[in-house]
Amino acid sequence: YVKVAVFSAIAQFIFSHLTELFLSPGAGLPTLKFSAVYAFAAVAYTMYLYYNFSGYMDIVIGIGWLLGQNLPENFNKPFAAGSFLEFWSRWHMTLSDWFKTYVFNPLLKALARRFTSPRTDAYLGVLAFFITFLIMGLWHGASSVFIVYGLLMGAGASANKLWQVVATRQLGRKGYQVLARNTAFLYLSRGLTFAYFALALTCLWLDMQQLVGLVRQLGVFGIMTCYLGLTATAAMAFLIWDTLTAQLAPLRLHAISLSSGVVARNLALSVEILLIVTVASFFHKAPEFVYRAF
Repeated sequence: YVKVAVFSAIAQFIFSHLTELFLSPGAGLPTLKFSAVYAFAAVAYTMYLYYNFSGYMDIVIGIGWLLGQNLPENFNKPFAAGSFLEFWSRWHMTLSDWFKTYVFNPLLKALARRFTSPRTDAYLGVLAFFITFLIMGLWHGASSVFIVYGLLMGAGASANKLWQVVATRQLGRKGYQVLARNTAFLYLSRGLTFAYFALALTCLWLDMQQLVGLVRQLGVFGIMTCYLGLTATAAMAFLIWDTLTAQLAPLRLHAISLSSGVVARNLALSVEILLIVTVASFFHKAPEFVYRAF
């Protein structure tokens, strides 16, 4: 509940103020500032969606456990993913698993029966991923903006698969595995994945008219500037976060050992409750769940 009531509320607050800044008719922001505000708004919405949705699932799983039901996890550190396809094996995993079982696998088998040439085998997955993620995007809604969202998801998945096919053929399987373990390549891939997903999520918080206006104002150069700038920022942020986490790991283990007592557990719980009450009092409303519509 802390995720929903504290972290998602703060992210939503930042997101709402940033969108007011660059969507207001009389804003008239310079192109560079407009691009920066939009990019930060996209990041704030991504954080809001993650904490809201994953926190909601934590609550559902906890209630299920109280009722004797073992429900599956739905998130597994998605922003640690080194590729777009890996990201979707960590984000909304129940939905991804369903589409893999009932759409992707049957579709890939059907394509393999239709196209029997060994030269096309590796590329059938590219097409199957595009169709599957397009349908997954349309699952969120049938409006035109969700069609764009589905196309972006399909393009990201198929481009990722195509890159894997081409890189494996050029470098060999072992060479590609060595490249994937390279630190610089890994953080660049994480940055590219996060930036693409965050910008694609724009379809979830703008209508079609606003989306078209945004694209016109940014232009191709502005969109690429947002993407590359956000990629570099995210890659650096992930590197700093992982470094700090590794350095503080001994302290975290020590804190966990100290929190095994009743007093420490109750103290931690009281701090969490205080955080919830403080943030709820500041925003004067209870948190809302994004995915209640689905």
